[in-house]
Amino acid sequence: MARRYVQSSSQRHYSTSFNSLQSKTKATISCWLKRAGAGNRISCGSYKDSQRAFAPTLWTDDNLYVICARTDAQEFAYVANSSTDWVHVLAAFDGAATGNSNRLKVWVNGVQQTLTFTAAGMPTQMSGTIEGWESGCRKANEQYSDGDATWQACWVDVAMGETEALALYGGDNPADIDPGAGTLVGNWRFSETSGNVADSSGNGWTLTAENSPEDADDPSVGGGGGIVIPVFMHHYRQQGIA
Repeated sequence: MARRYVQSSSQRHYSTSFNSLQSKTKATISCWLKRAGAGNRISCGSYKDSQRAFAPTLWTDDNLYVICARTDAQEFAYVANSSTDWVHVLAAFDGAATGNSNRLKVWVNGVQQTLTFTAAGMPTQMSGTIEGWESGCRKANEQYSDGDATWQACWVDVAMGETEALALYGGDNPADIDPGAGTLVGNWRFSETSGNVADSSGNGWTLTAENSPEDADDPSVGGGGGIVIPVFMHHYRQQGIA
């Protein structure tokens, strides 16, 4: 599998006119992110502006932010994360739930995080105008990232949990995850060696490559090598299998 590298100095990123999150009460994002180094950032997700977004971001201040905004408030949650290694993020939104900690849950490398929420708190549904999927920048060609991003997926009408977080961290294909009543609406495996990134969900949300993002082989993410074998063992132990 190839991963994709995005760099702010050359404005490299991927985007599509994704609109599947509009007005949704439940949604889940899975992604692999890696900052280029301390003081850098890397982001992916649906981001129209700071008031209409659902996007995990490893930020320059050593925090992981998940923006989940609907109206005129910058609604988000965050947790400390200074890693410059690959991390898997699963962000699950359930606007029908009661309380911030139930409306937004986040797992990093299969471990649920304790989030700090802004005063505005979490909305009850996504914005009706939320649109676009960006990998490597936010807000349609603004705030470019320095880092790597790969294997991103999005479901609607479902807020996933620990079982799915562990499976996806272990390298499972999002297409193999049972969404229950939900629907897989985007699955970008970044398996092409150059150019655009196909959407293997079958919904046709091809990510267009902007300014020639670089390709690099990395077997440690989503399909063998480095981290996947120990992660699978952790997953099986959690399930009482090993």
